[in-house]
Amino acid sequence: MAKTPTKANGSDELLSTADVAAQYGVSDETVRRWIRKGVISYVMVGPFRLKRIPRSEADKHFVPGNAVR
Repeated sequence: MAKTPTKANGSDELLSTADVAAQYGVSDETVRRWIRKGVISYVMVGPFRLKRIPRSEADKHFVPGNAVR
């Protein structure tokens, strides 16, 4: 999990695919597949262009312990 929450535009916590997978009870690969298919949005951050999912985006699509809404 991320050690320090990152903020998008100073307002929304950004989560790694692993953070989203752990929090919502799906696999990391499932989160990555949904990103590739355009089911959930993400932002690229840092010099390595890491994919991060805004918490608000994750909350729109996931119910804890269940799949995409």
